[in-house]
Amino acid sequence: MGNTEDEKLKINPDGGYKHFGLVKGDFIILKGSVPGTYRRLIKLRSQIRNAPPKVTKPNILEVVI
Repeated sequence: MGNTEDEKLKINPDGGYKHFGLVKGDFIILKGSVPGTYRRLIKLRSQIRNAPPKVTKPNILEVVI
């Protein structure tokens, strides 16, 4: 998440964005595409499916040959 008041992050190109203008508030840069019209509301939420459980290695106590 970025802030337009931060001098390190210059997000606005010269003249602003086409069909939008200058970004004056906080912003988030999304990777990929977002369906729908531009300037639409995007709701961020947590994932629906749980993350797969991590598989742990079994402890080998003894090997009998």
